[in-house]
Amino acid sequence: MKNFVTRDFLLTNDFTRILYHDNTANYSIMDYLNRLLPENMAVNKRFLIWV
Repeated sequence: MKNFVTRDFLLTNDFTRILYHDNTANYSIMDYLNRLLPENMAVNKRFLIWV
C-alpha cells in the first residue's frame, strides 16, 4: 500500500517542491501565536485536549 504522507505531501507542483526543498526544508517551524510557556515546550509537556 502506498503511503499517504510522503516527502512532497501537500506540495502540488514543481514550483512548490523546489521552493520548499531548496529553501525552507531545513528551517524549524516557528509558531509565534502559540500560548504555550517556553518551559513547557522545553520539557515536551503533554496536554489533554477535549473536543
